[in-house]
Amino acid sequence: MVNARTGPIDYCHDKRKVKKALTKKLELQELEHLSDVFKALGDSARSQILHLLSLDELCVHDISELTSLSQSATSHHFRVLRSLSL
Repeated sequence: MVNARTGPIDYCHDKRKVKKALTKKLELQELEHLSDVFKALGDSARSQILHLLSLDELCVHDISELTSLSQSATSHHFRVLRSLSL
């Protein structure tokens, strides 16, 4: 292939690296789980909850108070995190 401005395009292709990467490639199910984890962490309340739990063991009531969320909302966030094994 040729670029009109710069001339021939040099492609880098390392078969050894490609073969190695293929052995570590994630399956669709693993990618979907990873995507769900990132979605869960994208919620600032859940990120804050995980941060608080990394500091100390806290109950729903304590986290509810610290995050200004209702206990019901806090419990919902816990269920989402637990369902993803977080």
